[in-house]
Amino acid sequence: MSSGRPVIGSRVGGLVDVVQAGGTGLLVEPNEPEVLADAVLALCDDETRARMAAAARPFAELYDWASIAARVESLYREIA
Repeated sequence: MSSGRPVIGSRVGGLVDVVQAGGTGLLVEPNEPEVLADAVLALCDDETRARMAAAARPFAELYDWASIAARVESLYREIA
């Protein structure tokens, strides 16, 4: 996503918090290769891929270390 590309991830762990299904990428159930194949084919559509790609980078920037550090610092200052 930080490269401005939509992603496909399984609905496991933290991926469900990072990938916005239908927005920045697609989420599929684990151990379902047919569903994964359908997701790959969905991203072959130029309009779908372009729409998700446009949303991917700005969303990924919320998770870069500088952004996270700034939010944590702000929270600490607010608490103190």
